[in-house]
Amino acid sequence: MHDWDVSTPPALITTRGGTAALAVVGKDGFLYELDPQLTQVLHRTATTTMYNGSAPITPQGTRFCPGTQGGTEFNPVAYSPQTNLLYTANVDWCSMIKLEPNTKFVPGKPFVGSTNGFGTLDPQSRAKGWLTAVDADTGRVKWKWQSGMPLLAAVVPTAGGVVFTGGLDGDFMAFNARTGKMLYRHKTPAPIPGGLAAYGVNGKEYIAVVSGYPGPIWKTPKATDRIVIFGL
Repeated sequence: MHDWDVSTPPALITTRGGTAALAVVGKDGFLYELDPQLTQVLHRTATTTMYNGSAPITPQGTRFCPGTQGGTEFNPVAYSPQTNLLYTANVDWCSMIKLEPNTKFVPGKPFVGSTNGFGTLDPQSRAKGWLTAVDADTGRVKWKWQSGMPLLAAVVPTAGGVVFTGGLDGDFMAFNARTGKMLYRHKTPAPIPGGLAAYGVNGKEYIAVVSGYPGPIWKTPKATDRIVIFGL
């Protein structure tokens, strides 16, 4: 009823403490670590604002966080063996859904069970984001950084102790992987909603960033899609 699907692939990791785990994030706003046999949840950690998640959806309307846009939308959790931290980019944007008690399923038609579709989002001015780092052995949040807009982009930690990601304001950013201190920020021509890739050519390291239009939900100006490449 909250549209809290898991829309990202999991990561298979071995923590510094020697625990093998499957780590996954979803639109419900939690980071889960499960044993490889998927018989138990080792850790369940909130990575964004949580509010009213278990409250029943009513005809008068129920407001909850994360909203129907997540949580974590598209890009998976990332792990750094150097820091033993799991990193995830998150949306912090609440929704309100009104239950339609008499709704009926019609084959071939969308079925959401509400009078306001996939929910009414809070005003755009209240939409934020979080970059969250979680200790892989304890499940505790090590550090968090708040963005002025939802974070949809991939998160890429490197062996050099740096974490890269991007924002819907177009900013490409680098953080200290251990502390969360921002080290670098550069504005690209458009929002950064998707993948980042780290690679090397002839001994030089590069980061490729997708900069472009994320779609109408996020209320950003339409822009030409580009790949922007940074050299380290």
